[in-house]
Amino acid sequence: MDTLLGATLANKYDIQAEIGRGGMGLVYRGFDVMLRRAVAHQGAAVGIHL
Repeated sequence: MDTLLGATLANKYDIQAEIGRGGMGLVYRGFDVMLRRAVAHQGAAVGIHL
């Protein structure tokens, strides 16, 4: 289960869908509610240890 889907980050970014996945992380489509535009959010995958 993906915990970020449907979440709001920093009271500003609504996370809408996962759009990419790689060896080190995930990329999500989101919406900036203050600027009223689409954004991408990149985050490290859970369990990655550097």
